[in-house]
Amino acid sequence: MSYKDFFQEPENRKYIKYENVSEVEDVFNFMCKPESIDKMIMSCGQNRPALEGIIEDIELNFPISTNFDIDKDYTLRKALGSMIKYIISDFGYEVNIQKDISKGSHIKSATHYNFNQAKAKKKLVRVITIENI
Repeated sequence: MSYKDFFQEPENRKYIKYENVSEVEDVFNFMCKPESIDKMIMSCGQNRPALEGIIEDIELNFPISTNFDIDKDYTLRKALGSMIKYIISDFGYEVNIQKDISKGSHIKSATHYNFNQAKAKKKLVRVITIENI
């Protein structure tokens, strides 16, 4: 699963204008991190949209700029949603319904996903460790 592969999917070709936008690639890479995937999956498990698990992190770490304006660029918001679908589908999550989100400042609704064990190609494994402080 890579940023370039995302744009090769036929349903994602409509977002090709973002392929060479480094800010969008940075957000995609952030969403692919195990911690982000865990937050999205946990959000779905609480019957909330996947994006709700990470929207505050995105807004905090990826401020609005000329190339990344999730407030004004509707197509960019749709692309981010499609990226989430692309990422978590490997973990067995399927589109359920659109729901309002209660977190974040710029996006008001996002997709909730249901888990389908039969479609899972990957699983998230949590590791607990002890560190000295």
